[in-house]
Amino acid sequence: MENKVESKVPENLKHRKMKMFLFIFSILVIATIPISNCIRNNNDPENKVKHSIRYYLDEHLNDASSYEPLEWSHIIKNGDKYIIRHKFRAKNGFGAIMLNDKIFSVSTDNYNVLDVN
Repeated sequence: MENKVESKVPENLKHRKMKMFLFIFSILVIATIPISNCIRNNNDPENKVKHSIRYYLDEHLNDASSYEPLEWSHIIKNGDKYIIRHKFRAKNGFGAIMLNDKIFSVSTDNYNVLDVN
Protein backbone atom coordinates (compact mmCIF):
# COMPACT_ATOMS: atom_id res chain seq x y z
CA MET A 1 0.00 0.00 0.00
CA GLU A 2 2.72 2.47 0.90
CA ASN A 3 4.38 2.13 -2.51
CA LYS A 4 1.16 3.15 -4.31
CA VAL A 5 0.78 6.28 -2.16
CA GLU A 6 4.44 7.26 -2.62
CA SER A 7 4.25 6.79 -6.38
CA LYS A 8 1.14 8.99 -6.67
CA VAL A 9 2.71 11.98 -4.90
CA PRO A 10 5.33 12.65 -7.56
CA GLU A 11 2.73 12.10 -10.30
CA ASN A 12 0.44 14.74 -8.74
CA LEU A 13 3.40 17.06 -8.39
CA LYS A 14 4.26 16.58 -12.08
CA HIS A 15 0.68 17.43 -13.08
CA ARG A 16 0.66 20.56 -10.90
CA LYS A 17 3.98 21.71 -12.36
CA MET A 18 2.73 21.10 -15.89
CA LYS A 19 -0.51 22.98 -15.21
CA MET A 20 1.43 25.88 -13.68
CA PHE A 21 3.79 25.99 -16.66
CA LEU A 22 0.87 26.03 -19.14
CA PHE A 23 -0.89 28.72 -17.14
CA ILE A 24 2.16 31.00 -17.05
CA PHE A 25 2.92 30.33 -20.72
CA SER A 26 -0.65 31.21 -21.78
CA ILE A 27 -0.55 34.46 -19.74
CA LEU A 28 2.71 35.46 -21.43
CA VAL A 29 1.29 34.74 -24.88
CA ILE A 30 -1.89 36.71 -24.18
CA ALA A 31 0.09 39.64 -22.77
CA THR A 32 2.29 39.96 -25.86
CA ILE A 33 -0.59 40.22 -28.38
CA PRO A 34 -1.67 43.80 -27.49
CA ILE A 35 1.95 44.95 -27.31
CA SER A 36 2.73 43.67 -30.79
CA ASN A 37 -0.43 45.33 -32.15
CA CYS A 38 0.58 48.68 -30.62
CA ILE A 39 4.06 48.47 -32.10
CA ARG A 40 2.72 47.56 -35.53
CA ASN A 41 -0.01 50.25 -35.52
CA ASN A 42 2.27 53.11 -34.42
CA ASN A 43 4.07 53.09 -37.78
CA ASP A 44 0.88 53.08 -39.85
CA PRO A 45 0.30 56.47 -41.58
CA GLU A 46 -3.47 56.09 -41.27
CA ASN A 47 -3.25 55.82 -37.48
CA LYS A 48 -0.87 58.79 -37.31
CA VAL A 49 -3.25 60.89 -39.42
CA LYS A 50 -6.24 59.95 -37.24
CA HIS A 51 -4.28 60.71 -34.08
CA SER A 52 -3.33 64.15 -35.44
CA ILE A 53 -6.95 64.91 -36.29
CA ARG A 54 -8.14 63.85 -32.83
CA TYR A 55 -5.50 66.09 -31.27
CA TYR A 56 -6.55 68.96 -33.55
CA LEU A 57 -10.21 68.48 -32.58
CA ASP A 58 -9.33 68.38 -28.87
CA GLU A 59 -7.75 71.81 -29.28
CA HIS A 60 -10.46 73.36 -31.50
CA LEU A 61 -13.85 71.97 -30.44
CA ASN A 62 -16.07 73.98 -28.08
CA ASP A 63 -16.49 70.91 -25.85
CA ALA A 64 -13.86 68.28 -26.62
CA SER A 65 -15.41 65.83 -24.15
CA SER A 66 -18.56 65.69 -26.34
CA TYR A 67 -16.58 64.42 -29.36
CA GLU A 68 -17.98 61.18 -30.76
CA PRO A 69 -16.27 59.72 -33.87
CA LEU A 70 -18.70 58.12 -36.33
CA GLU A 71 -16.90 57.42 -39.59
CA TRP A 72 -13.49 57.72 -41.26
CA SER A 73 -12.86 57.48 -44.98
CA HIS A 74 -9.79 55.84 -46.46
CA ILE A 75 -6.83 58.18 -46.54
CA ILE A 76 -5.58 59.45 -49.88
CA LYS A 77 -2.00 60.59 -50.36
CA ASN A 78 -1.94 63.68 -52.58
CA GLY A 79 1.61 64.95 -53.01
CA ASP A 80 2.91 66.10 -49.65
CA LYS A 81 -0.39 65.71 -47.79
CA TYR A 82 -2.93 63.11 -46.78
CA ILE A 83 -6.63 63.77 -47.31
CA ILE A 84 -9.28 62.07 -45.18
CA ARG A 85 -12.97 62.64 -44.50
CA HIS A 86 -14.19 62.35 -40.92
CA LYS A 87 -17.77 62.33 -39.67
CA PHE A 88 -18.28 63.03 -35.97
CA ARG A 89 -20.66 64.52 -33.41
CA ALA A 90 -19.71 67.29 -31.01
CA LYS A 91 -21.40 70.10 -29.09
CA ASN A 92 -21.44 73.54 -30.63
CA GLY A 93 -21.06 76.83 -28.74
CA PHE A 94 -24.71 76.70 -27.62
CA GLY A 95 -24.41 73.16 -26.22
CA ALA A 96 -26.37 71.45 -29.00
CA ILE A 97 -24.89 68.25 -30.39
CA MET A 98 -24.10 68.77 -34.08
CA LEU A 99 -23.27 66.28 -36.81
CA ASN A 100 -20.02 67.32 -38.54
CA ASP A 101 -18.65 65.98 -41.81
CA LYS A 102 -15.20 67.46 -42.48
CA ILE A 103 -12.36 66.88 -44.92
CA PHE A 104 -8.92 67.17 -43.32
CA SER A 105 -5.60 67.75 -45.06
CA VAL A 106 -2.66 66.47 -43.02
CA SER A 107 1.06 66.91 -43.75
CA THR A 108 2.99 63.78 -44.74
CA ASP A 109 6.14 65.16 -43.07
CA ASN A 110 5.07 65.98 -39.53
CA TYR A 111 1.39 64.91 -39.55
CA ASN A 112 0.13 68.42 -38.67
CA VAL A 113 -3.39 69.33 -39.78
CA LEU A 114 -2.99 71.79 -42.67
CA ASP A 115 -6.60 72.51 -43.65
CA VAL A 116 -10.17 71.65 -42.67
CA ASN A 117 -13.14 72.00 -45.06
